[in-house]
Amino acid sequence: MPPHLFNAQWLQASGLYVTSSFYMGRSMAELPLHLLWGFLVGVITYTMMGFQEDWGRFWIYVLNMVLITNTGVAFLLFVGTISRDMAQGNLIGTCHRAAVATTTLC
Repeated sequence: MPPHLFNAQWLQASGLYVTSSFYMGRSMAELPLHLLWGFLVGVITYTMMGFQEDWGRFWIYVLNMVLITNTGVAFLLFVGTISRDMAQGNLIGTCHRAAVATTTLC
């Protein structure tokens, strides 16, 4: 078990804070890194795919990449926060992915 997860579970069991404060605190602490990552992925993939050389479309694409990255990170952090162990987290994530895939195809 990772040390930060053990500390979070111990502190939560002792009643020092609730799950929502752990979720929000960790989300805010990691936000700058995820913003940077989404920006870099957007810049690299836009130029590699050879999309139109228009600054407006470029910034819309980069903004979409940043939002998609942050949405995925927030969802998986939420799943990790509400799961009791790794097996339950994998099950929730897999079921969600299967549900999204089947509703997208219909």
